[in-house]
Amino acid sequence: MGEWMKQNEDTRGRIRRVVTGISVAAVVCGAALFGGAVPAQAYDTGTFRAWSHIESYGWTDWNGTKSLGLRLEAVRIYQKTDKTLCARAHVATIGWQGWQCTSTSNRQIDIGTTGRGVAIEAIQMYTPGRNLRLNAHIQNIGDVTAMSAGPGYIVQVGTTGRGLRMEEFSFSPYDW
Repeated sequence: MGEWMKQNEDTRGRIRRVVTGISVAAVVCGAALFGGAVPAQAYDTGTFRAWSHIESYGWTDWNGTKSLGLRLEAVRIYQKTDKTLCARAHVATIGWQGWQCTSTSNRQIDIGTTGRGVAIEAIQMYTPGRNLRLNAHIQNIGDVTAMSAGPGYIVQVGTTGRGLRMEEFSFSPYDW
């Protein structure tokens, strides 16, 4: 019986080393896939949940791929509560899209485009009676933050007329 326990312990040690090796390989391969950078993680404000459509990847849980030079093409926002959010995107070669708003009967909106290979360059948002903070990573500029001037005011992040793609985007309501 002592010999069996020794063999069993030896097998568990090998399994532990294999699992650890797989974990390390997954992290290394993931970093290699993204050129050493890790995609920004999905975001959930508690009130809203968002996904991004990214060049070469399609719909993802990420809010962008900062520093990889990939364009953000669309953003999907899902309303988790009764709070309303309105948004629109300025898309390369198209310009400003129309406003879309979440509501209790329309909980999901998409801004930007898919299947056309064009970047979002700027995003505007507002929430009736609430404040918003928008964050983005813009080509050749870097990280930028914009905050609403008061409840219900339109806040914009990004550029128009300069041809600079947005690579990452997130937002958060505050003072709720």
